[in-house]
Amino acid sequence: MRMDEFIKHLQESYHPQTEVVGVIWQKEDIIWRAEDRGLSISDEKAVQIVDALGHGHDACIGINWEVIDFHLDDLG
Repeated sequence: MRMDEFIKHLQESYHPQTEVVGVIWQKEDIIWRAEDRGLSISDEKAVQIVDALGHGHDACIGINWEVIDFHLDDLG
């Protein structure tokens, strides 16, 4: 999801005074993690991972480096 879509979703779904917590992951985080692990990844693949994280993560686990590593390992 692009940031503009995310902002629109927040504005449509939450009252401005609602107490919330949120964490934002972006493709640059995925690229950084790949490089940190000695992997090369395209912008397109990083976006695919971000999309997969947003649509298929386990709410009991959340999104963390281990989950991102799983997706990076799944590329090869």
